[in-house]
Amino acid sequence: MADRLELVWGSKANLAQRSGRTGRVSNGTVFRLITKEFYSKLIDYNSPEILRCQLDKLILQIKKWDYKNPDVILASAIQPP
Repeated sequence: MADRLELVWGSKANLAQRSGRTGRVSNGTVFRLITKEFYSKLIDYNSPEILRCQLDKLILQIKKWDYKNPDVILASAIQPP
């Protein structure tokens, strides 16, 4: 199976991060071209990438790096798969 980039709507956390410094550390305004109704339907956070990717391909990539054993790297994740 080939990898593909899945186009999905961002989460509320993504939108807050994309605002950059505007409104966080200095005065400014963020403009988003979505309605408040649509914004309210967005999820708060996206699922972690490690849960969305195919583990077999991730393990092969780790082996290709020849850095550490895949078991060690995956076990050090915040929420191991």
